[in-house]
Amino acid sequence: MTQNSTGGARARQFGRIAVVATVGLWPPLIVGRLILGPPAITMLLFGTLVGFLNTAAAGRRLGTAATIAFVLVAPVALVAGQDPVAGTCLMALGCLAVGTSAYWQRFSAFNVGLAGTLFIVASPAATTDLLDGGPAQSEYLLAVLFGTLLCGLWPVAILPLLHFVKDIPAQAHHEKAETLRYLVTMTVLVSATTFYALAFARDSNGLWLPLTLLMVLQIAPDTTRHRAFQRVYGTIAGALTSAVVATVFHGTWVIALVAVIAFLGVLATVGHQPYSYYAFFLTVLVLLGVSATEPPLEASMQRIIYTVIGCALALTAYLIERPFIADHTPPE
Repeated sequence: MTQNSTGGARARQFGRIAVVATVGLWPPLIVGRLILGPPAITMLLFGTLVGFLNTAAAGRRLGTAATIAFVLVAPVALVAGQDPVAGTCLMALGCLAVGTSAYWQRFSAFNVGLAGTLFIVASPAATTDLLDGGPAQSEYLLAVLFGTLLCGLWPVAILPLLHFVKDIPAQAHHEKAETLRYLVTMTVLVSATTFYALAFARDSNGLWLPLTLLMVLQIAPDTTRHRAFQRVYGTIAGALTSAVVATVFHGTWVIALVAVIAFLGVLATVGHQPYSYYAFFLTVLVLLGVSATEPPLEASMQRIIYTVIGCALALTAYLIERPFIADHTPPE
């Protein structure tokens, strides 16, 4: 295959991703934002991503199940996030569920739901001010319930019609010892850093610390080590890029254009190597999303610092696990 034909195939693939993303993601987000307002956009976005990624990865049935699970957890996460202990316990339960699902190698798609739960648990004041008790709170939680449900089910219905569903065969289970190490490591580290984020760093984007651990920690320790370094490279490049763009083009349409390009980049690089590309596009997308309400340079530095700390914790866990793995490696 020639270089021109390869480039043409990649261009067609990117164009298809752009079309599918436009049809499968934006309509429910636009409608949901108009109905529920800007504070609910994070929940609506993750509800859509849960349905989108799980359906694309494993079909309509798993996409529906994952969407319903996320929808039922979202109102609970909003309320639990008001108290650091309650929010930490909810995240611990989520880690146990996702970590257990790793035994069947389905955790990569489920992880987006856990990441969305973390964002909801650590909701900013603009959202938590709506949870003051009484009928107004119940009405808002009910609106969140139906809003995320509609957003999640939209891609479940649309993607099969667009033939954007992969036929992933059943994969072999992980070893129980590997799954148990991953389960314990992820639950302990994510729960501890979630408590820190909720109790001491809610206003300084502390949720990026447990979020980094969610994305970096993998069952295979070598994969964790690889992702940790790639995450740091991609995050630093993405944070600096977003800081420059948000500072130079603050308040202009250029921000929205770059954010859309970054979003398409996220979809095009998810699950592919090098992982640093995915981390780069994700960082640009997230930081441009908060650039209207937070100083761009400060938010970028916070993102870098928490990412480096999270990756350092993941690497520490890797170094601790190495001797244990070596002692239990079966002879050839």
